[in-house]
Amino acid sequence: MSFVEKYQYGILAIILLLMFSLGIGSMKGDSLTIDEFAHIPAGFTYWKLQDYRLNPEHPPLMKLLAGFPMLFLDPEYDTGTSWKTADQWEFGRRFFFLNNPEKKEQLVFWARMPILLAGLFLCFIVFLFARSLYGVKAGLLAAFFIALEPNILAHSKYVTTDLGVTLFFFLSVYLLWRYLQQPSWQRAVLLGTALGGCLASKFSGILIFPVVILLVFLWFFLKEDKSEGIKGYLKKIKWFFPSFIVALFFVFAVYQFVHFEAFFVGLKDVMLHSECFLRLLLRFLLSLS
Repeated sequence: MSFVEKYQYGILAIILLLMFSLGIGSMKGDSLTIDEFAHIPAGFTYWKLQDYRLNPEHPPLMKLLAGFPMLFLDPEYDTGTSWKTADQWEFGRRFFFLNNPEKKEQLVFWARMPILLAGLFLCFIVFLFARSLYGVKAGLLAAFFIALEPNILAHSKYVTTDLGVTLFFFLSVYLLWRYLQQPSWQRAVLLGTALGGCLASKFSGILIFPVVILLVFLWFFLKEDKSEGIKGYLKKIKWFFPSFIVALFFVFAVYQFVHFEAFFVGLKDVMLHSECFLRLLLRFLLSLS
């Protein structure tokens, strides 16, 4: 056993500590982004008031993670006009600058902490996947690249949806690969949870479903050993499609089983925005012709 193989987890711990240090260093004193004005107070109210009226255009998972530490800081909040009209930008402005001016930096720092931890988890999953495919050295090298990747570092310190959907998208592919190696209902449940996390992080995460279905069929047609035949193949994937039920259950749970209508409101908003964008793009392309 080589030195790298023997101390792989120690080396990985150093890489994760490096990523954590870079994240903490860049988080401290960094001002609020425009999205965080809506996301952070929304996540807090999901927990505190059991109400999902703020920021429905994004699924709640990452906002719930960000809002959880703030419960222990007991911030003030205003249920006046901005709350009643679901004006998320005015509610956020009041939340940070009028209700909690002394706590503002503390609230922002701790709201960002779960996102940074999610970034560390992504780095760990990249290590596991690369190690499984190409060995320990490849796993550590991949983790090192992720730990220093500018886009990952940038999104790991802000309360937005991008890091979440990246994490769960990659995790879904990794868990699908593990399931296909050795199918079991336990691995199907883990896969379904990751799929649900993808959809509960960002509405564009719905693209993971056609991706994993395509990968399942490609896995069969491209693998060298087809001795099992179609029956053996179908037996192997018998738990694959039920994992979609687990995914839906996870999304229901994120909406606390009683606020699922907010999911359809948000999905409708995103589809409307996408339609407007496609129309503008089409007009632009036509203007060039």
